[in-house]
Amino acid sequence: MTTDIFSEIERSETADDLFDLINDYYRGQGFGGICYVAPSAAAGPYVLMHRGMPEDWMARYEAQQLHLHDPIPGLAFQLGHPERLDELIATLPSLNSNEQAFMEAFKNSGLTNGLLVPTYGPFGRPGLIGLTQIAHPALLDELNIPLVSAVAHQMHNRMELLQVREPIPGLSPRERQILKWLGKGKSNSDIAAILGLALPTPFGV
Repeated sequence: MTTDIFSEIERSETADDLFDLINDYYRGQGFGGICYVAPSAAAGPYVLMHRGMPEDWMARYEAQQLHLHDPIPGLAFQLGHPERLDELIATLPSLNSNEQAFMEAFKNSGLTNGLLVPTYGPFGRPGLIGLTQIAHPALLDELNIPLVSAVAHQMHNRMELLQVREPIPGLSPRERQILKWLGKGKSNSDIAAILGLALPTPFGV
């Protein structure tokens, strides 16, 4: 599965199929829970997908829209590299009252320590893969973090490209055409040739 996971990601045809695949992969790595978050952006609306997380906590998180007060994703995006959950929390900056209340609730959520992997997709929207409910305390020390991170990046890229099949609010017909060709793996020059567009030249000349 390790060597084939990247091609399996590329063959995924729906977001649910992709997330099921990724969940199975990370379970095989020793994580019982996975959470995928992408903030609202031009590329699409806010996304939250999860498997194996504490049910009461996730129900509360969604019902109360706690993502609006969750400081963890923002700091993970700023750091820009995989980080252990406990170590990231230890570096949180000053929090406002809502964020402090969130973190107090988070401590009692039933989540174990884990790994946070920020990812960056083809349309400029970041994504965050949270891996938790670890099989044993030493897992994070034994983990092949570069591989786990590479799989997370590939998953986020594929997840974003799958959205191209659905109309994205606020985009013009031409922008949607461009996204469609990006989703098929075409380069900027390929798309320019297909659509009869002129690529910008240095200094606008």
